Amino acid sequence: MAHFLQPLFDIDEEIAMKEMARDDIIQLIEENNAPVKKEDIIVINDYSFRGKNMSVTKIRLSDSYKFKTYGWIITGMVLRKDGTAGERVGKTYIDIEEK
Repeated sequence: MAHFLQPLFDIDEEIAMKEMARDDIIQLIEENNAPVKKEDIIVINDYSFRGKNMSVTKIRLSDSYKFKTYGWIITGMVLRKDGTAGERVGKTYIDIEEK
């Protein structure tokens, strides 16, 4: 390996370590600050499921640190009228406003 490439390899390693730390922080934020929890029943109002109930299966922090925008992406199973889980997957987005 060419010795002059070592500074580049060092930077790549440092970036990988920071990305791992960032992923750990995002996981902690998701666990402790999500507006809903798994298996919660929420009403979604996106264009195809307006007013339908959804059982939450996944909560993810959506972040674009480049544009400084953050929000929650909440995914789940759309419920039938009788309250049982249907086959359709619903998704909704909640903005996080910085105060």
